Amino acid sequence: MTSVVEGSSVDYQRSRQVVVFYNGVYMGIHDLRERLNEHFVETNHGIDSKSVDMVKHVKDSVTANGGTADSYIDMLNYVATNDFSGEGNAAYEHVQSLLDVGNYADYMAAEIYLRNADWPSNNVRAWRSPGQPYRFVLFDVDQGFGWTWVSNDFQMLKGTMFDWIRHDRGSGRTGPGFFANIFIKLRENPDFCRMFVNHGAVMLSSYLTYDRIVDAVNRVNSEIPLAEMERDLNNEEVFQRQHSPYGYFPSGFDRTGSYVTSYAEKRTATTRDEYRTEFGLGADISVTIASSGKGKVLLDGMNLPSSSYTGMFFEGNAMLLTAVAEDGRTFVKWKDGSTENPRLVNPKDKDSFTAEFK
Repeated sequence: MTSVVEGSSVDYQRSRQVVVFYNGVYMGIHDLRERLNEHFVETNHGIDSKSVDMVKHVKDSVTANGGTADSYIDMLNYVATNDFSGEGNAAYEHVQSLLDVGNYADYMAAEIYLRNADWPSNNVRAWRSPGQPYRFVLFDVDQGFGWTWVSNDFQMLKGTMFDWIRHDRGSGRTGPGFFANIFIKLRENPDFCRMFVNHGAVMLSSYLTYDRIVDAVNRVNSEIPLAEMERDLNNEEVFQRQHSPYGYFPSGFDRTGSYVTSYAEKRTATTRDEYRTEFGLGADISVTIASSGKGKVLLDGMNLPSSSYTGMFFEGNAMLLTAVAEDGRTFVKWKDGSTENPRLVNPKDKDSFTAEFK
């Protein structure tokens, strides 16, 4: 499920399935994946591992998997002790030098969509390097997509994932020093809310979709030979399988992943409704954002999936559009004649915004 964010700003551990023998004893199919430490950043981003801080955030405890956790703790303290309400907020401007808020919004969209019950006070990983504020890694979402063995508090949840972020097992895991406190505090800022919603809309239009889940399930299935599936499933002496979203093993096990794909059929629409409830948004609207010539348009700082992008957004949520010319080129105007850049617009259904460059 983490692989659906491929191509977005969100990092995840790439993996592949392997057959394992330990001292000659067959141990079945395992998942070989990238290790989350400073070398993960060097491998995936070309940044010297010696300059990277990689942290693990569990409850209100932060530890380093590479470098130190000091700057992350400083960021948490800054968020906890400042007021972010109101437009043009200086504290919100500063926090963007500590936290990549666009990546944070994309990461949150993924966790919310996957409906991860073992989060947000667990399974949080983040990294930074000089000149790069903290970014988050999508990690360990096995309690997502409605598995029945999640915590009792989550099973009792009647609201949205935003309610869960503010609640998290009802154990006070939302105060200063906890990951949830970042959203609770930044939620006070209108610029953050606008950006958060627009980033979420793009993620739900292009990455967190039924088709992407089906492709991911089919890809994994295609990489495991049927004979290896049978050998793994029939080796009950080695494996004591306890948990499955399909019911108790082995009778409830379904190798096709149909539980995952069937859950995904309505999850994008349901997640959009959760955003709608949380932020008081209107109906879904189709909006096109494009460029003509050598340049691109950023949506609230976000690189869009294509130079001529059409996605489903929310009526009533403004957009901050920034035209960025390539080296040696110049932004001329928007197709409708406006020369304002950046430009704040209030889109309607079927609206189109095209930046022209020369």
